[in-house]
Amino acid sequence: MILLNKTWSDFKDIIDAGLVFIEHTSSSDYDLYAEDGGIVYHCLVQENSDKTEYEGSYQTNKSAILHAIDDEGRIFHRAESKPTNMTTYFAGAGDSETEIGGGDPLVFDFNVEANDSEDAPSGFRRQRVCVTFIDTVRLKEGTLYWENCPFGSYVDLCLGVPNGGYYYKNDGTLAQNTTGDTLSIAKFVKHTPMMGSCPMGDEMNTEAASFDIPAGTLFGFEVTVPSTVGTSDNCHGAIVMELYRERTVILE
Repeated sequence: MILLNKTWSDFKDIIDAGLVFIEHTSSSDYDLYAEDGGIVYHCLVQENSDKTEYEGSYQTNKSAILHAIDDEGRIFHRAESKPTNMTTYFAGAGDSETEIGGGDPLVFDFNVEANDSEDAPSGFRRQRVCVTFIDTVRLKEGTLYWENCPFGSYVDLCLGVPNGGYYYKNDGTLAQNTTGDTLSIAKFVKHTPMMGSCPMGDEMNTEAASFDIPAGTLFGFEVTVPSTVGTSDNCHGAIVMELYRERTVILE
């Protein structure tokens, strides 16, 4: 691909001849691009008189972007699911109110009986790990690490909205959680088995990513194991989530 920079006067001649052009706004200026057989013509409209003429006579004729173009005018094609305004972030812990990654770690340990949940099915033990994030995120993938999980162990992941929080119902309407408790609104992992040991991790892959998950949404992981005496006590592990988010540290 060849990039040729043009003045507004020359660029007008190009689009007056019928070449399709696109607009990329840069602060108060206009970056204009037109492609013709591998040659990309670029014009930066900065002068007030040029911008007035462009806005008055040409801007309504701009085309929708046919190709993604970077800041230097190069065409590129994106197949990834990450939005261009987000970066990849691997989370082994949630956020605190003041620090990204400063929240509770995503770990479970059935040696610590005090961490057990009271709602485990009969004949099982359950530990629940809940974290939140202070930014909107998208969930991409996750990896589970575990050791000494007896046959019949499994993991679940759900998203929850705290009491008083808002969520979208299946019909797309906005609703408020008034149940007095956390309301489960999505289940991304359901009864996925965990057996034996997997110290190198079992990655749950997807080619896509979730919808935008608003800040403050509860990520609830539940690990459930058979309550076999002397066996479930040794079960422990960790979880890492691959997320998309706009920032990874707080810079004030």
